[in-house]
Amino acid sequence: MVQHLSADDNNQYPQSKSDKGLNNQRESNYPIDTEQVSESNYVTERQETINWLLLNKYPPIPVAPAQDPYKYHHLSKDQKTGVKSCPLTNDIKPVPLYTGKNPSYLSSGGKPHLLNHRKYQNQLPTEQECNKWFANPLNGIGTLGGWNDTYWLDLDNKQFARASECDRAFNTHHSVSSLGMNAANLAGVQVGY
Repeated sequence: MVQHLSADDNNQYPQSKSDKGLNNQRESNYPIDTEQVSESNYVTERQETINWLLLNKYPPIPVAPAQDPYKYHHLSKDQKTGVKSCPLTNDIKPVPLYTGKNPSYLSSGGKPHLLNHRKYQNQLPTEQECNKWFANPLNGIGTLGGWNDTYWLDLDNKQFARASECDRAFNTHHSVSSLGMNAANLAGVQVGY
């Protein structure tokens, strides 16, 4: 199981800066590109999380943003006939290959790749693997449960009537946490203890 330590569930299909068009250009006269600063802050925070995970002997696992299921979809192969088909969701859309939740990464050029995380159930990734996985600033980060007798608690805002209730639950569990690691995002918080 991959536990996500940072992700923005509200960003369904990320766009590159060139895809955003003229509608998102800044109207202020400030010379600072706030989008670039925000991306830089995220990358810095993500790297701090990677460093913390490695220091504490947890595998950092990349999580690519959700991709368009019409472009990248799951294929199933019929065992008897060998014919490949694309399964559909209940709302008649292709089952996505990159959900924004599964172990995967975007290359530095933006091409998505799935990651077989089983290898990292018993060993940490190499520095070269981490550099490859996290070369693209859009990639999120997760880790695997079951390491070092650690349990991860995932508190999602959508499971609470109000975000303040999620915060209260986090503060209750965080006070008993011995790890000191938590990650907050718009969708909720994760705590390890």
